[in-house]
Amino acid sequence: MRFVRTLFFIFMLLGKGDLGFANEEDENYILTSGDIISVQVFGQPDLDTEQEISNQGYINMGLIGLIRVSRLTVANAEETIRKAYMEQRFLRDPQVIIGVREYSPKLVSVLGQVNSPGSIQLPKDANHLPLARVISMVGDFRGIAKKDAIRVVRKNEAGEEITIIVDMSDIGEKKRAHEDDIDFLIYPDDVIYVPERLF
Repeated sequence: MRFVRTLFFIFMLLGKGDLGFANEEDENYILTSGDIISVQVFGQPDLDTEQEISNQGYINMGLIGLIRVSRLTVANAEETIRKAYMEQRFLRDPQVIIGVREYSPKLVSVLGQVNSPGSIQLPKDANHLPLARVISMVGDFRGIAKKDAIRVVRKNEAGEEITIIVDMSDIGEKKRAHEDDIDFLIYPDDVIYVPERLF
């Protein structure tokens, strides 16, 4: 697929000039709602499109309709679209190329017992940040924070809200011990709630 992508972009650059894609080589970038992407189906110009990913995580592709691409890497989204055209027997073996033209602001909300609750923005090309870093960006925990029952609310691949309980009460000890499981990852649109400790 990488070889095909390279040939495709060489062809397009020679034929049409700079496409203006952002990070066209970054197949590992995770797409999110609000990203503006270009989708090109090699040899099928009528199917080429530029769209903003909807709040529900979908784009609308010619012939096959709505395709969910949010929370997929660029490479996985390309493969998802390719398979959809093949499974519905519209195209035999299409080559699909996605370019990110504009990144959506990637916001995370932190509520409850932190020093500066509110929304923070992840770096535009970041797929995620460790929870510990996010907490530090909002001024760290307050003294009455219940660190062993932090709630992280996010949407799964079906668009349903799920709640994950994270224990950060022994984060300091884990860091000193160099344990690998301390970095619970936070993704765009996650909502973090730090409850109050009851005495």
